[in-house]
Amino acid sequence: WEGRWLNMSRAARRKGPSGGVVNIYLPRKTVELILRFFPNTRNIALLTDNTYGGISMKTLFIKEAEGIPNINFLYIDGREYYFTEIKERVKSLPENSALIIGTWKVNRDGQYYLNNTLEEIIRTNPNLPVFSMSGAGIGDGAIGGYIPRYGVHAKEIVGQIESYHRGI
Repeated sequence: WEGRWLNMSRAARRKGPSGGVVNIYLPRKTVELILRFFPNTRNIALLTDNTYGGISMKTLFIKEAEGIPNINFLYIDGREYYFTEIKERVKSLPENSALIIGTWKVNRDGQYYLNNTLEEIIRTNPNLPVFSMSGAGIGDGAIGGYIPRYGVHAKEIVGQIESYHRGI
């Protein structure tokens, strides 16, 4: 199953009053960052897992990658491969490749992985530039990327609920 990209903010506005906090992912900016640091890059692989977040990131990435010339985009999808196959795919990426980590928590069978397995994946190809679009891997092999400002937004959400109840 492949996801279909949907602008959730626009969809929510059409439904009527709602609230929430949206994390903004910038895959195109992460690709541009890779190309600034490594201008000879010809292949960019995206690693995603078997979660809703992984599917969502892959779908957004595919949409954002449209129209980027001279780059071959590869997808290492945790819904399709076992851990050993993922390591092999990363290890065998051709020269002039880079890896972007989207998400890495759950494999194709629903088995959860610890952060050190991400390090194990990265170590299979020590000369591979690794970036992140979610924060996964930063400090453990990923050297940068455009990452959302995550946080606990309890006060903001409570304010949205209060405004809704007051009719504002």
